[in-house]
Amino acid sequence: MKRPAIVLITAYTLLFQSMSVFMVVYPALQGGYFGSAPVIANSHMPLSVQWLVLCWSTLPNLVIAAGLLKGNGRARTGWIAFMAVATVFHLFDSGFVVMRFGVYVTLLNLGLFVLLYAGRADQFFRAPADEKPRIDKAQFQAIALHALAAFGMYATLSLLFSRMLPGDPSDVQSHAAYLMTMLGALIAIAYAIQPQRAPMLRETALLLLTLAGFLVILCACSQMTVDELYPAGKFQAFDWKDTLVWLKIIAATGAGLLLLSQRQSAEVQ
Repeated sequence: MKRPAIVLITAYTLLFQSMSVFMVVYPALQGGYFGSAPVIANSHMPLSVQWLVLCWSTLPNLVIAAGLLKGNGRARTGWIAFMAVATVFHLFDSGFVVMRFGVYVTLLNLGLFVLLYAGRADQFFRAPADEKPRIDKAQFQAIALHALAAFGMYATLSLLFSRMLPGDPSDVQSHAAYLMTMLGALIAIAYAIQPQRAPMLRETALLLLTLAGFLVILCACSQMTVDELYPAGKFQAFDWKDTLVWLKIIAATGAGLLLLSQRQSAEVQ
């Protein structure tokens, strides 16, 4: 039994949420302002507590994502419990700036959660353990390369969007193109070491589509927050033009691989 698409999309989304925290924490550690600058808008908590809450929030996402990929039904229950606690927490701690995009993110998560109880997804979680997919050595290596590539693409485009990508600002697209090409090569290597490449097409496609979709949401939420904090429109921090080019390329690549995967599946049947 293969993992349903909604299970993969949900797990990838949770992993990207954890990546977004890393992209906030790492520069803070490098810049020496971890725990000394506000990180949750309008929060009433001490600064050090805000950072600890942000870091610890990644652990449930990682555990739940792993559980979903394994087909563990308890991961679904754990996720709704975590969402409920996080939503109540932000309701009491933060103001309208957080709530505006927080509502959209919560609705997205709730939509994914409901779909996990529908159709093939529900059958996947209820199936016996011996019917669920197992990961051998070659598959683990391929998954690791996909994870590394996805993280690199996420980091590259996040930095590009926030105008923080290292290199000459006048030639930022060339630098982004070099990085994205190298990261794409990691996925190509994954196909070289995986003897059964056809099933992996679908998972690569869904990974790329989820990455593009998540980054669109992340960028929109970032813009929404800045618009709330700087209503006069004087804060021009984001590079939508260059970032959207790459998001379209990633989404188109994912869509193409998904169509190819479906065609190959139809031929086999």
